[in-house]
Formats: sequence, structure tokens, C-alpha cells
Amino acid sequence: MKVILKSIFMFIIVSTTSCDKNDFQPDYSNGQATALMNGENWIGQGRGTENNQGIGFDMYYDVFDNLGQRRERLSFRKVPVAVGIYKLFDTSGQSTDSLAGCSYTTVTSDGDVVEDRYRIDEIGEQSTIKVTNYSNSNRLLSGEFSLKLYIDPDRPKSNPSNPDTILFEMGEFEVKIEE
Repeated sequence: MKVILKSIFMFIIVSTTSCDKNDFQPDYSNGQATALMNGENWIGQGRGTENNQGIGFDMYYDVFDNLGQRRERLSFRKVPVAVGIYKLFDTSGQSTDSLAGCSYTTVTSDGDVVEDRYRIDEIGEQSTIKVTNYSNSNRLLSGEFSLKLYIDPDRPKSNPSNPDTILFEMGEFEVKIEE
């Protein structure tokens, strides 16, 4: 009996120490965005797709916790392929307008429950995206962004520690557009 208990104890010890659940590393091979978010360094793992309405590209930049659960998503929608500076609006990726859009969400639970949603501030020139390069051969899109976002007034604030306003400054992005 002592041998069985000892074996079970050793199995539990080996099982719990051999699995480090805090070793998740984001995969930036498809792209990344970096910025100062409210004065702090910020980096998101990128993914780019063609907009399903055929209007430019959509890009998503996710931030994960140490367990690999998504905690933030910065989304750009209908970004034009042409080099230039574009004002960002609070528009859906599903609408057929040609306005480039942006939003930011925090995520909770196991990475699939929206916590707080932020809308882009459309007033002034603080919320823009600048496309500096697009290579058709390798489908790589790059540029810069500057954002001012505010908590969505149509949704009650879920996490009181989240700021009411978010500023992304000196933002840079690069993303491979999936085929």
C-alpha cells in the first residue's frame, strides 16, 4: 500500500512540475503592432485578412496572458491598400461604406468574453492610420497609427479598473494578409 501511495504522490509531483502553464509565447510570424498605450509599451500579435465586403483589408492585433488566453484586441477594418493617411471611424466591417474603422476590446474569462468595448474618437485628427507600404508579392502591409478611443457608452463598463479613454501613440504595424 505504501508503494502505491508513494507512486501516486510521485506521479502528482512530476505531473505538476513538468507542465509549466505560464510559458505561452505569442506568435508574431504573421505580424505585430507596437505602440505606447496610455504611456506604456504595448505589443499585439497580428493577423490580416481581406475585408469580406471586398473593401481593403482587416487587421487584428491580440494581446494574450501567460496562459495564452486573449485579453485585448485592437481591430482595424477596411484599411485601403494604397499608400496614404486615412482617418478612422466607428464603422462596422460588414457595412459597405469605404470608411476605414477601428475598435478596441478587453477580453475576460478564458479569452472569449468581451469585457469592455472602446470606440474610436472621430473628432479631430488623433485617430489615423498611415499605410507606408504594401507588397503584392508577399502580401505584407505596414504603416503607422495614432488612436484615441473611449469606452462604449452603449455598454455598461464591466471592469472598473479599465481606463475611460485610451491613447495609442507612435504606433507601428506590419501584417501578412492571408490568402
